[in-house]
Amino acid sequence: MAHPLRTSETVFLGVVVQPKTKAPIYVTRRSGSQMTVDIIGLANMQQEDAPARAYVALGDGYLNDDREYAGPTDVTGLPRSHTPRGVSARGGGYGTCLYTGLVLLASAQEEGKLFVPGIIGSGAGISSESSTRSDSATRWWRAALARGIAAQEKGDTEGDDDEERYETEELDDEDVEDHVSSRDWRRLTDQISDAISNYGEWSLAGGVSIRANLSREVPVEGGRSGEVITADFYTLASAEKHHLVAVREIATGGIMTWARKPTFDGVSHKDVILALNVTGQDSLMVAKLALVAKEGGASDAAVSEMMMRNQFGADIISRKMLFQPGEQVELPVVDERLGQQLGGRRRTRMPPARERGQTAPPHTNPAPIPVTHRNPAVEPTASERRALEKSLAELEKRRADLGWNELEDLP
Repeated sequence: MAHPLRTSETVFLGVVVQPKTKAPIYVTRRSGSQMTVDIIGLANMQQEDAPARAYVALGDGYLNDDREYAGPTDVTGLPRSHTPRGVSARGGGYGTCLYTGLVLLASAQEEGKLFVPGIIGSGAGISSESSTRSDSATRWWRAALARGIAAQEKGDTEGDDDEERYETEELDDEDVEDHVSSRDWRRLTDQISDAISNYGEWSLAGGVSIRANLSREVPVEGGRSGEVITADFYTLASAEKHHLVAVREIATGGIMTWARKPTFDGVSHKDVILALNVTGQDSLMVAKLALVAKEGGASDAAVSEMMMRNQFGADIISRKMLFQPGEQVELPVVDERLGQQLGGRRRTRMPPARERGQTAPPHTNPAPIPVTHRNPAVEPTASERRALEKSLAELEKRRADLGWNELEDLP
């Protein structure tokens, strides 16, 4: 029976956490591919050619379908991950997003919600092995192992199906004739007799007797060749334990299609959603995250605070930007590859009036933090500012409770 989610469709898989910026990163299975995922987020504003306020693919990887690279699967049972092109910004936390996205794909397959034909192995997680990894991948796995996100298992590989394993078998003297046909045996004795006769005028009576120590290579019963390796693996249970997954849901279409859905049928973690950095995120996307958090048990007050942080571009990471006058910037526009345009025409925000007696802090925009986005027409009132400051204090505590401070330097 055919699975309802066709290969030609883009499939939304969930929302994961960028450990450095705390921003939401969206995971989709690429259309036309059964086992490839893209991680999608706001464009790195340090890239001069990046579209202003665009959601773009920031990395991709796939699950293994090649028996030659299935050694880690033989040991752990989990599909092996491949990230040959990696991520667009190395060392900034996006590698963690990519591997977590691959975990979501493997988990969807394991739960029977998404059919991924061809992959070798099964289970809610991914595996890897150091011998064929890139330097970037090796750095991520080492960091993940050091923080207890990934684990290791040692075991035997199955080897290549076409490669037989042999052992040497010694043949006794009396066995020699058993392994040579009678015709070949006569030819052999005649050749030896002719060779001996060349050395003199004499004849060899009684034929030729051969004694030798011979051996032959025979296949081991059952036997494909293998080796002992140490495989690394990363599971959904670990990703959720370390609060790196905010949302899991299988839905056709890209991230904006998911954002426009008025319902939610998946797994969510409200505390993770409420702790996300939503500055610069499209308001439609944040509204959907708020809906999911509310359905997961979040209070109205907590949801409102998250929406307010998005509206005014407030976050612990960008606290200094909260009240600073800013230059004109373009509001969110979705990358053309996603096929969905947001909000029609582009608008710009005007620099807000500076408060009396207040000196604006110096402008900072450290990579890869996106440019802070605020509502272009509205400035926070005095009461809203007090509420924002209270919200940021609560946000700081929430992130500390989730343990994100220890994950900030993950590649």
